[in-house]
Formats: sequence, structure tokens, C-alpha cells
Amino acid sequence: MRPLVSARASRRTTFCTASGASGGAGRPLALGADPPLTSIDMCLKDVGRKCAELLLGAIDGHPAHGLTIVPCRLVTRASSGPHAAPADSPAGVG
Repeated sequence: MRPLVSARASRRTTFCTASGASGGAGRPLALGADPPLTSIDMCLKDVGRKCAELLLGAIDGHPAHGLTIVPCRLVTRASSGPHAAPADSPAGVG
């Protein structure tokens, strides 16, 4: 994805403005791209917290069964086009 997005910066293509682009690689890569990439915040602190809760529950004799879903967030940045919400809006986390 990075070469494709970087190509836009050198005017070889207008992929990002025509289609939008996003990634799931995390904040450093997303912010380092040109334009900054819309990305998925996996909320890893929340995932870790939930894992710890489930582990402690299992240790106490209350094992969890089935799936546990921890929500993620879409962080909208410039790669989503001119009408994208800025990262500091309620839709993004920066």
C-alpha cells in the first residue's frame, strides 16, 4: 500500500483522491504516508484489558465460553478524500 500511496505524492496517480485508501498497519505508517492513511485502530489496550479480565475470571473458576468481541475504530484521515472527517473529529482518534 505504501508505494501506491506514495506514488500519489509524486503525481504519478490520483488513486487516493479518486478511490480513497485505507490501511490497518497502525498509526506510525498511517501518519507517515502521503496523504495520511485512514486506518483501523484495533484498540489493543482494550483487547489486553479484556484478556486479563477473562483470564482472572477463569482462574477464579468462571471460565468464559464462546466469542468475545472487542470493538475497533475507524480513524478517518486525508486518504479517504476531501470530505473525510478530520482525525480529531468524533469519527477519528488521531
